[in-house]
Amino acid sequence: MQIELDDDRRTRTGVVVSATHPALGPLYWEFVSERSVGGPDYYSISTSMARALLLEPGWRETSALRYFGGHLSRVIKDQAREYRDPEYWGVDLVVELEDSLASLQAKSNQTEIEFLAWLRAAEWIDVPGPTVIEELIDHGFMEDWEVVSFTPPSAIQVQP
Repeated sequence: MQIELDDDRRTRTGVVVSATHPALGPLYWEFVSERSVGGPDYYSISTSMARALLLEPGWRETSALRYFGGHLSRVIKDQAREYRDPEYWGVDLVVELEDSLASLQAKSNQTEIEFLAWLRAAEWIDVPGPTVIEELIDHGFMEDWEVVSFTPPSAIQVQP
């Protein structure tokens, strides 16, 4: 990810991880760090590139960023439950989705089981990400970067 930085403003560019769902269109990995307020990090899937996790090109080979490779597993762990229904002797697989996965599944024209299978089988590829301009905002008790401008890429092409 390229970052141009001055004292209180930075510009970031890079790639986002995306897969195209037949009914929902492009989906993106989303990550929100709540480290600054002591909360848990949030891993999800979004239809909005503005909410997509922005990574540097080649992140899959960069040791410092490879931990994002487990993103989808973390999303499924946090927002899906899979189990065998004991009422029917454990024969039927039951999938329960929560949060954004449940919302996406409801719009996908797929059952919970089909949607989860699609997420796992989808080809998640790196595509050019937006250009994001952020300003450093002083909240009194902490400083944090906040987006002031978001420009989508001019053309989305598959990164090799």
